[in-house]
Amino acid sequence: MNSAYAQRFIAAPKQEVRAVWVATTAGLDWPRTLDRVEQQSSLKKIVADLKAAHFNTILFQVRARGDAYYRSSYEPWAENLTGTLGKDPGWDPLAFLLAEAHNAGLEVHAWFNVYKIRGPFPVGQSIPPHPSRRFAAWVSEVDGEGWLDP
Repeated sequence: MNSAYAQRFIAAPKQEVRAVWVATTAGLDWPRTLDRVEQQSSLKKIVADLKAAHFNTILFQVRARGDAYYRSSYEPWAENLTGTLGKDPGWDPLAFLLAEAHNAGLEVHAWFNVYKIRGPFPVGQSIPPHPSRRFAAWVSEVDGEGWLDP
């Protein structure tokens, strides 16, 4: 089949996806501060900058190492939010980003790191328990970091 013939049957996308990954680990995109106001300001700036650069989609890392940047009954709050694994930061970063992005006309998609369960640091007690503690038999050590090996 020639390309001119095929093009008649292939619909053009309604919208081009112009996406950016927003990482929450290692201080790549997530601010290195534990201050809620500064974290929220950083998310607002990310949204404004992406809107100005004509992006339309944010791929937000909501689960980095068996922790959560959203309210979860399965995994503890991320340590990067408050300095303490499992401590409620008093706000939901994903819900906040969704509201900011949607007000700016941007989509948000959740990005989950499924297999990396923890970095090279010890995992403390938390509520809910960190998955590397709940499912310790499923965790394999590679270069000092924990990876799920179900």
